[in-house]
Amino acid sequence: MFKAVIFDLDDTLYSEWSFIRQGFCAVARKLHTDYSALRSKHSINDIYKALEDIFFNKSRLRIFNYLSEYFDDIQLNENYIVKELVPIYRFSDKTLTCFSDVKSTLSQLQGNNKIGIVTNGNVRVQNNKIDLLGIRKYVDAIEISGDYPGECAKPSPFMLEKMMKTFNVSPNESIYVGDNPLTDFSAIKFGCKFFRIVRKDGLYNDLSYDHCEYQRINDLVELLTYIRN
Repeated sequence: MFKAVIFDLDDTLYSEWSFIRQGFCAVARKLHTDYSALRSKHSINDIYKALEDIFFNKSRLRIFNYLSEYFDDIQLNENYIVKELVPIYRFSDKTLTCFSDVKSTLSQLQGNNKIGIVTNGNVRVQNNKIDLLGIRKYVDAIEISGDYPGECAKPSPFMLEKMMKTFNVSPNESIYVGDNPLTDFSAIKFGCKFFRIVRKDGLYNDLSYDHCEYQRINDLVELLTYIRN
């Protein structure tokens, strides 16, 4: 009998690319406004396409540092990136929508199971996402790595262990649902039943991880079927 169901957030409950895409659009507009030399030769869409190319073909870390390779007109210093571009990317106005199966699943789990979210990231950013998605009312506890110093982000089991104590449940009474086996596999090592959800166009669908067993699902309807059986 499972007493707790714990979810990852990004690409599990909503499309992470939708957040990234809107952040890139805001950054492209900012750069187009701030750099006249860039503005005279390139459109906002040109800058956006460069950011997209960096993300998918170069690196998913320190993305803005690569822009000077695409545009001779700008040399971005670290101070500008950290103080101007990163906040614009993180906190610009966005519209986020849950995957279609999320709210109905959470609603059906309520009352029978404790529901949690365990997510890596900046506290304000992740909380904003949860509020934009309108799912806070379904959730009993939320753990965000930015709340803790040191090596507490997944794949560390720290946040899972903390949530187990909050719920007063054991790992073998808990299900964890996530999309990225490289960070979410800690659920298995901690003793939870791990469901890897593979969403359409998920950013980590191509990742393979053969070092632990997990159950693959394509939607949360499959999760409910498993729990009920």
